Amino acid sequence: MRGRGRGAWRGGRGGFNGGPEKKEEYWTQKKGDKDAMEELKGIREGEGKEGEKDAMAEFVGLVEELFGQHEKDAMEEV
Repeated sequence: MRGRGRGAWRGGRGGFNGGPEKKEEYWTQKKGDKDAMEELKGIREGEGKEGEKDAMAEFVGLVEELFGQHEKDAMEEV
Protein backbone atom coordinates (compact mmCIF):
# COMPACT_ATOMS: atom_id res chain seq x y z
CA MET A 1 0.00 0.00 0.00
CA ARG A 2 1.34 3.43 -0.92
CA GLY A 3 1.08 6.20 1.66
CA ARG A 4 -0.36 9.62 1.06
CA GLY A 5 2.15 12.44 1.48
CA ARG A 6 4.73 12.24 4.20
CA GLY A 7 2.63 10.91 7.05
CA ALA A 8 4.10 8.88 9.88
CA TRP A 9 6.21 6.70 7.58
CA ARG A 10 8.68 9.44 6.73
CA GLY A 11 8.99 11.25 10.05
CA GLY A 12 5.88 13.40 9.71
CA ARG A 13 4.66 14.03 13.22
CA GLY A 14 7.03 14.45 16.12
CA GLY A 15 10.09 15.35 14.10
CA PHE A 16 12.63 13.15 12.36
CA ASN A 17 13.45 10.99 15.37
CA GLY A 18 9.84 10.63 16.49
CA GLY A 19 10.38 12.66 19.65
CA PRO A 20 8.87 16.01 20.53
CA GLU A 21 10.53 18.93 18.79
CA LYS A 22 12.29 21.46 21.00
CA LYS A 23 11.06 24.97 20.29
CA GLU A 24 13.59 27.77 20.19
CA GLU A 25 13.09 30.61 22.62
CA TYR A 26 12.21 33.91 21.03
CA TRP A 27 14.57 36.84 21.58
CA THR A 28 13.06 39.84 23.30
CA GLN A 29 14.55 43.16 24.33
CA LYS A 30 13.96 42.23 27.97
CA LYS A 31 15.80 38.90 27.54
CA GLY A 32 18.66 40.60 25.70
CA ASP A 33 19.00 43.24 28.42
CA LYS A 34 19.00 40.56 31.13
CA ASP A 35 21.66 38.50 29.33
CA ALA A 36 23.82 41.59 28.76
CA MET A 37 23.61 42.63 32.41
CA GLU A 38 24.62 39.12 33.51
CA GLU A 39 27.62 39.23 31.15
CA LEU A 40 28.69 42.67 32.40
CA LYS A 41 28.34 41.55 36.02
CA GLY A 42 30.51 38.52 35.29
CA ILE A 43 33.18 40.67 33.65
CA ARG A 44 33.10 43.16 36.53
CA GLU A 45 33.53 40.32 39.05
CA GLY A 46 36.44 38.86 37.11
CA GLU A 47 34.52 35.82 35.85
CA GLY A 48 34.82 36.75 32.17
CA LYS A 49 37.06 35.25 29.55
CA GLU A 50 40.65 36.40 29.23
CA GLY A 51 40.86 39.95 27.94
CA GLU A 52 37.17 40.81 28.35
CA LYS A 53 37.77 43.18 31.25
CA ASP A 54 40.45 45.06 29.28
CA ALA A 55 38.21 45.15 26.20
CA MET A 56 35.32 46.53 28.24
CA ALA A 57 37.54 49.22 29.76
CA GLU A 58 38.73 50.20 26.26
CA PHE A 59 35.13 50.36 25.02
CA VAL A 60 34.06 52.56 27.93
CA GLY A 61 37.02 54.86 27.24
CA LEU A 62 36.00 55.22 23.60
CA VAL A 63 32.40 55.97 24.54
CA GLU A 64 33.57 58.61 27.02
CA GLU A 65 35.76 60.15 24.33
CA LEU A 66 32.93 60.32 21.83
CA PHE A 67 30.04 61.31 24.04
CA GLY A 68 31.98 63.01 26.82
CA GLN A 69 33.37 65.52 24.32
CA HIS A 70 29.88 66.10 22.95
CA GLU A 71 28.61 66.90 26.45
CA LYS A 72 31.52 69.29 27.09
CA ASP A 73 30.82 71.15 23.84
CA ALA A 74 27.15 71.53 24.77
CA MET A 75 28.04 72.83 28.22
CA GLU A 76 30.36 75.50 26.76
CA GLU A 77 27.49 76.91 24.69
CA VAL A 78 25.36 77.56 27.81
